[in-house]
Amino acid sequence: TTKKPSTATATATYNIANLPPYPQSQHLYPHAQPLHTALNVCRPDSQRLTQLIKRIADEEVARCRNTFHNHPFVTKEVEHILKDFAVAAEQLVLDGTVAVAQNTPEEAVGEILQARLATLNEQKRRFVKEEKEWHELAVRRDEGPSATIPTPTPSVADASAANAQAASESAVGKLAEAQTSAQTSLEIQVDRICAMVQGCESLVASAEERAGQLASRFHRESFRMLPHVDSPAVLIKSLAATSRALAAVAAEATAS
Repeated sequence: TTKKPSTATATATYNIANLPPYPQSQHLYPHAQPLHTALNVCRPDSQRLTQLIKRIADEEVARCRNTFHNHPFVTKEVEHILKDFAVAAEQLVLDGTVAVAQNTPEEAVGEILQARLATLNEQKRRFVKEEKEWHELAVRRDEGPSATIPTPTPSVADASAANAQAASESAVGKLAEAQTSAQTSLEIQVDRICAMVQGCESLVASAEERAGQLASRFHRESFRMLPHVDSPAVLIKSLAATSRALAAVAAEATAS
C-alpha cells in the first residue's frame, strides 16, 4: 500500500511497509533526567511539570525527525499528537486534576530510621549474648563431663526483658506516627494516580480518534486514483451518458 503526498509539488511515493521502525528505548524515557535537571528551580512545581512535559515532547519529535527524515508526514503526525497531549496535560495541571507528588517529610523519615536502628541494635545485642553463651557451652563440653553448664541468672534475664520492653514501648509511638504519615501520603498519591489515569483515558480516546482520521485519510489518498464502481467519477460519467441518450431520443421525437 502506498501513499502520495498531498502537496502538488512533491513527486515521491511513500511505502508504509518500508518505513523504519519507531525508535524504542529500554527505559521509560532515557533523557527525562537531564531535562528535569535543567528546569528552573525558582518556578512553582506545576510550571516545572508542564515545562518538563513540553521538553520531553520536543525531544521526542526531534528523535522522530532524525529517524523518519525521509518521511516528513510521519514526523508531522507525531508532532501533532504530542502537541495535543502537552496541551491536555497542561490543562489538567492548571485544573488541579494532576499535581506534583510531595516527598515524605524529613522528620518522619528520621523517626523511621531511628526506630529501625534501635531495633537492629537490640537484635545485635541479643545475638552477641547468645553467641557468648554458646561459646561458653562449647568450652564446658570440651573440658569434660564434670563441667557445669552456666545458666543465665533470673536477675540478668529480668533486666534484659525490662530493657527490651522499654525499647519497644519507646519505638511503638514513633512507628505508629510514621505509619500514619506514610499511609496518608500513599492515599494522596493513589488519588492523584487515579486522576492521572482518568486523564490518560481521555487522551487515549482522543489519540484513537486521531488515528482513525489518519487511517481514513490514508485510505482515501491510496485509492483515489483507482477506478471503482461506486466512485464519483464513474457516477458522473453514467449520468452524463444517460442525459446524452435522453437528449438524442428527444431530438428524434421532435424531428419526426
